[in-house]
Amino acid sequence: MIAVLRFASLLLLLAAAALIGVWLSADPGYFFLRWQGYEIRTYLVVAVAVTAALSLLCVLLYWLLFRWPKQLLSQQRARRARDLNMAHLARLEGRPLLAKKLYEKAVSYATLRASALLQHADLAESLGDQAGAQDLLRLAAAIPAARHAAQLQALRLRTDDAESLADLHALAAASNPPPAALSMLAERLAATGDWQGALQNLQKARKSRGAGPDQLHQLERSVLRKSLSSVTNSEAMLAVWRGVASKEYRRKPEAIGWLGAAEKRLMLDKPSLASDALVDAMKREWNPELALLYPELPGVAGSNALRRAEGWLSAHPKCPELLLGLARLCRREELWGKARDYLNMALAEAPSAAAWEEFGRLSDAQNDTRQARRGYLNALRTARGENPV
Repeated sequence: MIAVLRFASLLLLLAAAALIGVWLSADPGYFFLRWQGYEIRTYLVVAVAVTAALSLLCVLLYWLLFRWPKQLLSQQRARRARDLNMAHLARLEGRPLLAKKLYEKAVSYATLRASALLQHADLAESLGDQAGAQDLLRLAAAIPAARHAAQLQALRLRTDDAESLADLHALAAASNPPPAALSMLAERLAATGDWQGALQNLQKARKSRGAGPDQLHQLERSVLRKSLSSVTNSEAMLAVWRGVASKEYRRKPEAIGWLGAAEKRLMLDKPSLASDALVDAMKREWNPELALLYPELPGVAGSNALRRAEGWLSAHPKCPELLLGLARLCRREELWGKARDYLNMALAEAPSAAAWEEFGRLSDAQNDTRQARRGYLNALRTARGENPV
């Protein structure tokens, strides 16, 4: 059908051309132009043809002078970008030699030089060529747009010595510092025990517009964990707890567990910060993981702790984590009968490896060696995915 339509259109065009030719042969028309003493006389058909030819010539000159060079440059940029993309793909496919060759080629292009140097340095570092990576990063640092990125990458390759820490301080103190530099400095300071410096850089990272929410969350986790593991007194621990973690994250089992570990390490007389944080979190939202964590926190002992946990049981009578936590509390208080009852209920709801391990501990505390061995064996079998005996 399409071929028929095309043939019909061609016939119509030929017919129209024939009619126009007959019409012009009868009266071809006459064109006369006088300007500045010059005269041009010709047939109208010739004038139209010359005008059309001149128009086409102008279009051709415009394309040759303006459009064609732009297309050549665009194609050249596309070929260069393709070399860099192919280098990245070659690296992902496990072809480091090909990737190295393509990176070396891309470095010669001014528009891709910075990115090619940084990626080439990363490839050299992954291949164990530390000296080559440092040389490439020095070349990249000479490019203004890539200076901060090159310095950051070089700092990641260096050991955590005093010189690298000083360089990181200088980079973080620059105008409009990269968020990655603030994050790296906060983590290193937290690891060395300088929780105040870590907090300052964490606040700067929060205020920077370049850091995303996920990146900030991971930074908070890292700084909180490292700072709590290095604080030396309760005042510092409280300052870290309130200054690092957001209110929402302070209700997470992970954060409360780290706080409890810090209280244990400091051996405080009356540790209560972690347990209070857990109780406050449970008031806002029920969390089975927190129920299981509660007995493990320092200061959680005695009848008050047991009454609080049993109060949660009225609203969540079949929660295996809460039942297991109650069994642990009762074992520590030597309430053997209640501990066994809670533990049997926990095993009936969810026979986990942790529940069977508690079964072994409870039996061991009651000097029942046979049942203790059974509990530990079933804990191991459950962890392996096998059925208990």
